[in-house]
Amino acid sequence: MTVAKLKGARDRVRRAQGKCEGRKAYAEREGGQELVALARQRRGHLNGQPQSLRKIAADLAERGCVTPSGRSYSASAIASMLGEGSPGYRRGDRLEKRLITRISARESATPR
Repeated sequence: MTVAKLKGARDRVRRAQGKCEGRKAYAEREGGQELVALARQRRGHLNGQPQSLRKIAADLAERGCVTPSGRSYSASAIASMLGEGSPGYRRGDRLEKRLITRISARESATPR
């Protein structure tokens, strides 16, 4: 009974607002859309090279855009804002490598 009530409440909130569970995206927070727009603007190419995520975080901190705790954003937070995922961790690459390994193991196990 309780589970059904909670599911119904979640469904009503989803219909009304579009999202009810999980962490808020940076753009959904107060002042977040301006923050994301500023980060995207900073990501632009400088001398043919995109600015580094750490440089963008430093630029945002200089402008007063800091985390709720008052610290500058990390490189991985900037990557999340820009929709690039976390730098240094590419889940898709790991999954692809695992699948290739499994397929090659199957092919070598089957007699020809």
